[in-house]
Amino acid sequence: MHLRVSSSSGNLLGLLPYPADVKIQDEHNGPGALTFTYPRNAPGAGLLSGDDPRISVVVNGAEQPGRYLLEDDGDDPADDAGDARSIQVGCRGALALLERAIIYPAGHIAGHEVQGLDAHFPFVNATPGAIIATLLQRAQERGALPEVTWDFASDVDSAGQPWPATYTVQYDSGGDLLKTVQSITGAGWADVRMDGYRLRAYVPDTACAVDHPDVVLYLGRDVLKGPRQRSRRQVRSHLLAAGDGGNLAEVVNPTAAARYGRREAFDGHGGVTDSATLAELARVTLGGMAAAAEGFTIELDPQAGSGGAGTRYAAGHYIRYDQRRTSPTELEPLRVRTIATTYDDSGQPTCSLELNDLFVEQRIRMQRRLDALTNGSATASRTPLPPLGDRNDTVAPNRPDAVLLGSWAYLDRDGQQHAALAVSWPEVTRNADGTVYDDAGAYLVSYLLPGLAAAGRDAQWSPEQTVNGTIAHYDQLPAGQRVQARVRTVDASGNSSAWQLSDEMVLASDTTPPPVPSKPVVTSLIGALRAVWDGRGAAGEDMPADFAEVEVHASTAAGFVPSAATVVDRLAGAAAAPITGLIYDTTYYVKLVARDRAGNASQPSAEVSAVPTFVIRSDLADQIVGTAQLADATIIGAKIALATIQDAHIGTVSASKLTVGKLNADITVAARIKTADQGARVELNSGGIEAWNANGVKTVSVSAATGQVKLVGGLSSGLTGQRIEINPESGLPEIRFYPTRGNNYAFINAVGYDDKALLGMNSGKFPLNGKDAAFRLYLTDDIASLETIRSDTQDSWGPALWLDAQDSARLSYVVGNTFHSYVTAWSSGVGLGRRNDDGSYSALWLDNPALQYAGTFPNYWYQEPDRGLATGNVQANNWASFSLGYGPTMNSDMVPIVTFRDSGAVRAWQVTSSSRTGFTVGLASSSSGGSIGFWAYRI
Repeated sequence: MHLRVSSSSGNLLGLLPYPADVKIQDEHNGPGALTFTYPRNAPGAGLLSGDDPRISVVVNGAEQPGRYLLEDDGDDPADDAGDARSIQVGCRGALALLERAIIYPAGHIAGHEVQGLDAHFPFVNATPGAIIATLLQRAQERGALPEVTWDFASDVDSAGQPWPATYTVQYDSGGDLLKTVQSITGAGWADVRMDGYRLRAYVPDTACAVDHPDVVLYLGRDVLKGPRQRSRRQVRSHLLAAGDGGNLAEVVNPTAAARYGRREAFDGHGGVTDSATLAELARVTLGGMAAAAEGFTIELDPQAGSGGAGTRYAAGHYIRYDQRRTSPTELEPLRVRTIATTYDDSGQPTCSLELNDLFVEQRIRMQRRLDALTNGSATASRTPLPPLGDRNDTVAPNRPDAVLLGSWAYLDRDGQQHAALAVSWPEVTRNADGTVYDDAGAYLVSYLLPGLAAAGRDAQWSPEQTVNGTIAHYDQLPAGQRVQARVRTVDASGNSSAWQLSDEMVLASDTTPPPVPSKPVVTSLIGALRAVWDGRGAAGEDMPADFAEVEVHASTAAGFVPSAATVVDRLAGAAAAPITGLIYDTTYYVKLVARDRAGNASQPSAEVSAVPTFVIRSDLADQIVGTAQLADATIIGAKIALATIQDAHIGTVSASKLTVGKLNADITVAARIKTADQGARVELNSGGIEAWNANGVKTVSVSAATGQVKLVGGLSSGLTGQRIEINPESGLPEIRFYPTRGNNYAFINAVGYDDKALLGMNSGKFPLNGKDAAFRLYLTDDIASLETIRSDTQDSWGPALWLDAQDSARLSYVVGNTFHSYVTAWSSGVGLGRRNDDGSYSALWLDNPALQYAGTFPNYWYQEPDRGLATGNVQANNWASFSLGYGPTMNSDMVPIVTFRDSGAVRAWQVTSSSRTGFTVGLASSSSGGSIGFWAYRI
């Protein structure tokens, strides 16, 4: 599926071949919607910036009848995807065109003044067709809605059915036609829909309410999800109704009162003076408020088919659902209010339905009963609006009664903390002099951060934001700062109220601490301890983006509570912390506490204990042991107390072997220093630094002379987060590139055998066609390929480009090793082809010196104005002349070539006329039947 973009006049502007996240919503008596995303650097993206583009949807080569107005589009220039970032597009159906025209006073003539006219448009005993057609005709006389047509009239609907009722109604100037038409459909006077740009209106519950008793959706077969919605909000048991002349009536629904208790409501009926009529109106109104309303929104299983949505039934039609019955054997007809169709990346649709019969239809049925009692009289009147921008209006509106603040904290992608602010206020309904405020303009809003003064100046109010509703949002604010907001009202004539100030509040801060750190590994040193942390949480998780540091706490008390007094070191990540200055023969307890950039502290880690190592105990008095009592090598390192042998006691030390736990020296000069003679070891010698593994294989070599470094095994630039790893595990030689978080990675690997050297470059994984996929650039001695592959099997799984060093180049789309489309160039020609739905292939190739084609030509009804070739075959009976239209008007003249096959006899024929829109063929004598085959090329 793809999208077509046209101008408002219907001319094709171009295609959008690569839409994503496509969702189409068909709405009964509503405009519906189309939303999708589109890459900014994809073909046709520039069309989305036009002034008034229109969108249509093409599925399996067939253009759908709906037309959508492109109203909203936007993207984020800061998106990491750069030019490939997605444009978010929002469209509404063609019925939304009616929003572009408003109601003018009934006495207004196009091109004339409106000053002094009664700001109403009344209708007396008019059908819904007359009301809508009159308002459309008036709008087009003013130049609005030029593309809209309609096929109903004052006396009959679009299907030729007479309108059954008339209505007396009055509308205010300024209301748009979409809201007016929807008020008519909402009252149950008519049903409407758009075919292209043609508005069609029908007697309610006729053409738009087709019943499909054979369509039954079953939970577990057709329906994946079917949540039921029930609302008791409108339930009332007692209704007080008021008419004219002080006429009042109270009606009661005993069943609702017994079930829900007393719930009261009021209803006014201006113009009703008869008490019996008023009581009956009240009973009808209360009857629609006696029970909870109920409806369903169901998601259809795409594996079971769409259930016929959009083909067998449409929005407004009635179907059945096995979860809604009027009796154990009777299924209740439910109206399909909306059909939402979502297309995945492969173009497969998923449908959901809103079966809202009980929510909406109940209100419509009640309105019809009220209309019957009041002979179709209605009113949409209210106090007339003053002309917009009337400078004679000098009455300022009231300021809002209050300004309320709400705030929440969040982290950006770099882990920095920010606060968002919501400012809200109640709607203003009165002017400063107490009159009704009905010339609404907007509200002006700004905020102040009192604690953030700059350059010696007091803090400044933010620029004023214009808001049409009653809530404003701000983000990227500093967390934890004081804030105050103000709002004032501005009417359509520019009169403004005083500012209404909010109370001060403190913007929200991050209060979520980081995870509990993993348990440290603590080892004993001489008079010290060493605490090692692996940089992770207690459950092995990564630290969050706003992680700041881990505090290392130590104490001689088991189960101690970490505090500022017990902090001995701080670590910014996985590392080791030395803990020195400790007392021998004392047990120390170590814990870790993680903190984030907001200062939130985690719970302490698990506690680990250790005892510092001794050198010599003090239970030998000075000079008790002399040289005569000591044999060679009888004093070992573990028996010498810290600092008991000093410079004054030592002359020259000569030893073939010196073993110590810790050696402090300004300079150590030696020919060779090594950790062992055999096995795994490290050695520092005059040649450089070298290391061997347990098998005696040299794994590290750093040359002191040249600086050359050789490594056998893996190398990593870090343990977590963004990093490069070389040869991280056994297998092919490989370099991995990790992002800032997660385990996804891109990599380069090399394959070599005999004298061949092959190279692969692979992206990280991403979902495609229901599998984990990746992009791979693969370079060999005879083929280079850039392709999309399945990560698990390495099979081609999407678009691919192959270069054969000997013969050809191919651009193709492959899924599961099946070619779906391709372009191939080789030394003797070029080919273009695709796999059809039935498994066959259509192909076009240039093979010196011929042009060859395998496949079929489309019939003429798929024609577009820019096609160079039109083909077709048409049956005809009892004809002497035949005319055929191409459909669109072609961009240039066509030359038709026609073949006639007559079942009776061969007759002479010729093309008697030809134009950009079609051609005519005439026979020398009439034919009883046959077929006409033709093709026409554009010149």
